[in-house]
Amino acid sequence: NGTYSFLNLQPNGNYTVTPSKNNDVNKTNGVSTLDIVLIRRHILVADTLNTPYKILAADANNSGTVSSLDLIFIRSLILGTDTTFPGNRLWSFVPSSTTFPDPVNPWNPSAPPNSLSYINMGGAQTGQNFIGMKLGDVNNSWSPLIAKAKSVGELHLNFSDVTAKPGELISILVSVAKFNQIAGLQGTINWDKSILQFVEVENAKLDCHIGKHKVNEGMLSFSWNEESGKTLSLEDGSPAMILTFEVIGKMGESTELTISDAITEAEGYNSNLDLLDIHSSAGKVKISDNPMEQAAENFFLVFPNPNSGKFTITFSGSENQEYSLWIYNQLGQEILNENISSLNGKASREVDISRFGKGIYTIVAGSASGQMARKIRVD
Repeated sequence: NGTYSFLNLQPNGNYTVTPSKNNDVNKTNGVSTLDIVLIRRHILVADTLNTPYKILAADANNSGTVSSLDLIFIRSLILGTDTTFPGNRLWSFVPSSTTFPDPVNPWNPSAPPNSLSYINMGGAQTGQNFIGMKLGDVNNSWSPLIAKAKSVGELHLNFSDVTAKPGELISILVSVAKFNQIAGLQGTINWDKSILQFVEVENAKLDCHIGKHKVNEGMLSFSWNEESGKTLSLEDGSPAMILTFEVIGKMGESTELTISDAITEAEGYNSNLDLLDIHSSAGKVKISDNPMEQAAENFFLVFPNPNSGKFTITFSGSENQEYSLWIYNQLGQEILNENISSLNGKASREVDISRFGKGIYTIVAGSASGQMARKIRVD
């Protein structure tokens, strides 16, 4: 409950009381991508933090300023790659009697004190209070009960299905739905580590920050926020990121990819910075050499591959439909985006991306029956 006392102190002695706290069981209690959104807006002077305590909490590295470097440290805590901030700090304290001559710059004219001192102390000293700030928590969401705010809606992250043989490299497409005026999101992607071995992740429509420290345990943490401090809307089915795995399981085995709270809690934030639940349709990876099963998943092919930058994409479905096509370069930048109509589910598109140079490119295609991604090499 925050109370403390000291007994049997020497009369007329000199004393300093300095509080500290670094024993949080849940290190990210109160700290999420929503805080990054709010601090980013403060840095951009789009919507400044309205108390000196929130500004002090944003200074994760204790530099006396709030900058993009603080966001890097806060993001590392959210993704689970770090468990504390520089100086082994999770909290900051100031005496409750502290006054701030310049509330928008609590370090002016000097850094606020973090302790109470007594010279030649005589008699009892009561009401010696401090205000504690969980570093990185600028919306006061830290709770001793680790309570979570009630969500007001949802957004979706969906995984594509793939059928492959042992030893193959596969690309899993993560697409979005109900992605309307979103300010940020975060979460953890899970899979069976005995069936899939993580290779890499590429960003598409979302420039996500990734935590890879537990990929050998079948977990990947991610965090994204709109860098300008505003929001982003995407059409349903738009590719968010592309995951590449090597299939290491045995014939007949399968695994699903899901979103969880395992490392980083799964949640999103709308334009009002209200909490949104993240729902996902689990993508299934099946290990099989059955041509019929493989054909059901592979509704588009690229020939030749490798190529000189000129190639043909063919689509094959069961009925008339429209296909969506995206191509991304090795930096994750979109270089082509178009819709292609089919006749009886069949369509073909000749592509020339030779002007973009050599390298590995990612092709993403979507139809009414699903989405998938392929890698191509331009020599």
